[in-house]
Amino acid sequence: MTFRRFHPLYSLHIVRKWLALCLLPMLRALIRFDWPSLVLALRQDALILLVLLGFSFVMWQCSGWRLEGDLLTIRLGVLFRLRRQVRIPELASALVVRPFLFRLVGASRLTVYTRQSLPGSITLCLPRRDAQALARALMPAESENPVFAPVGVERLSMLVLGFNVTLTGLMAVYSARKTLNELDPFLTQTAWQGLLQAEALVRRVLPAGLAWLVTLGFLFYVFSLGYNFLCRANLRVARDHQVLVARYGLLRVSERRVWLDAVTSCQVRVSPAARLLGRYPVYLAAGHDQGLESPLFLCKKGDWLSLRRLMPGLYLPPSRYESTRGRSLAAFFWFPAGGMGLCLLLAILSRALWPAYTFLFLFGMLFFGCLGLQAAEGFRREGVGRTGSSLTLCYTRRLTRYEVCVFSDLARTVFRQNPFSALKGRGTFTLKLPAARYRIRSVSARTARNLPL
Repeated sequence: MTFRRFHPLYSLHIVRKWLALCLLPMLRALIRFDWPSLVLALRQDALILLVLLGFSFVMWQCSGWRLEGDLLTIRLGVLFRLRRQVRIPELASALVVRPFLFRLVGASRLTVYTRQSLPGSITLCLPRRDAQALARALMPAESENPVFAPVGVERLSMLVLGFNVTLTGLMAVYSARKTLNELDPFLTQTAWQGLLQAEALVRRVLPAGLAWLVTLGFLFYVFSLGYNFLCRANLRVARDHQVLVARYGLLRVSERRVWLDAVTSCQVRVSPAARLLGRYPVYLAAGHDQGLESPLFLCKKGDWLSLRRLMPGLYLPPSRYESTRGRSLAAFFWFPAGGMGLCLLLAILSRALWPAYTFLFLFGMLFFGCLGLQAAEGFRREGVGRTGSSLTLCYTRRLTRYEVCVFSDLARTVFRQNPFSALKGRGTFTLKLPAARYRIRSVSARTARNLPL
């Protein structure tokens, strides 16, 4: 079978790597800062672009891929040829992504992930039909039985998004009014006051600047929320006895295929938003694929048995692994306690020195208080052990609790102790997988030593 070529968009990917060369002529023009140097720099940049385009075209002509039996071969390079070969049994998952710009030119980005062998992933830029055909050939699904298709979650997400946009508009109006109110008295004054006026301007405009900073930060959050919604909406998950298939996205269409026997871990995230909605996202990791592109399931609170439809043999961690006696308080509460103390001290000082900023420190105290509550939950629930026939673990980071079920026997463990934790018979337990690493704090040495892997 002859090699098939990549999509012509692959050439632009090569040009982007060397596009920084165009900055070199511009540096000389900036140093001399005259018209002839600028014209010369533009001509040199045009010549560099032509050379890069010619080189990328030759690379595109000499590169390609082919699938013979269960062997995928990728050919790269012009003078120095590089061939990568990977067999289908070595693959863990395949991800076909069609961003908005790729869809305009009929291209797709196909990424295949291996189970153990390196490199962990290989990315190809292919025509749309070739990418879909190759993904189905690498991981064929005989029959796609629907497993999950959200109905009311998308409407709820749009409602939350609309509320955030409205709230952002109100914050922008408030910030604009505050800025005008602060600047107007100073714009009417004369300039002869000099340094005193400038100092007063900075002192009075700073609160308005902070208001705009908060507004821009919240606006960025809303845009990211809307983009994530467009990339993960219309989720449909199906499976047969070997392959799991997930399709999702409106602005960026994606299709993910996973060998079920290559799944290394299943992760349930309990975030504040998930607690509020009563639905917890579920992520699957397979081989070197972390599976963070999109959740494949939304589990209702208390309906843990429904996860068995997604992954038979899945178990979730218990509410408590072991007694908290001897567990290190500093390992869980040092950051919330330190941040709370610092914000409290600054809030006390601000009452006399910076009254306008007291609310910022109070907000910081509220944030670190929430971190303290999450740390208290982690102090009680973190641990690792066997649940049923699977290895399960639970840990907390920031405001989210992670519950993980491990299926792979490729895990490597590390148990670290310092002199203080050794006196209590505890230490930090780390579980390493090909695409993930989980760290559980203050685990008893007996549990780590007797843990069957």
